[in-house]
Amino acid sequence: MRIIALVACDLNGAIGKQGGLPWNLPSDLARFKQRTMGSPLIMGRKTYESIGRPLPGRLNIVISRNSSFEGVIMARSPAAAITACGAVEEAFIIGGGEIYRLFDLDILELTVVQTSIEGADTFFEIPPQMEISSIAESQQGEKDEYPWILKTLERTQ
Repeated sequence: MRIIALVACDLNGAIGKQGGLPWNLPSDLARFKQRTMGSPLIMGRKTYESIGRPLPGRLNIVISRNSSFEGVIMARSPAAAITACGAVEEAFIIGGGEIYRLFDLDILELTVVQTSIEGADTFFEIPPQMEISSIAESQQGEKDEYPWILKTLERTQ
């Protein structure tokens, strides 16, 4: 199974502010939905709470030591989350900041939002074993707050 992280960050690596996404990018959210439909999503409690509900058409797995939510599979560890995915080709790690660091990623799909968010409080750091394999041209949907670039990185070790 390939472990793929989907991350959106600003130019400084910021991924969150006050428990939510600090931008509105409908075209990237549509890409996220298309990319993950039918696949398992692994997330932490804070990410699940910011979404507020299970994402339809996908197996939602929440890593938490204490919480319990309806409509999702609860996992107490990264290993339990991977086991809960079953026999699939790929599983997606969708956050948050602490959860990304718990997995040995095969692929990182990084949406780089072309701005710097003031007051951001959650950040993502690219793992040192990841190397850029492709960069898409800058995009900005009609309703997107900022332009963004999609970078794909793959594990080199």
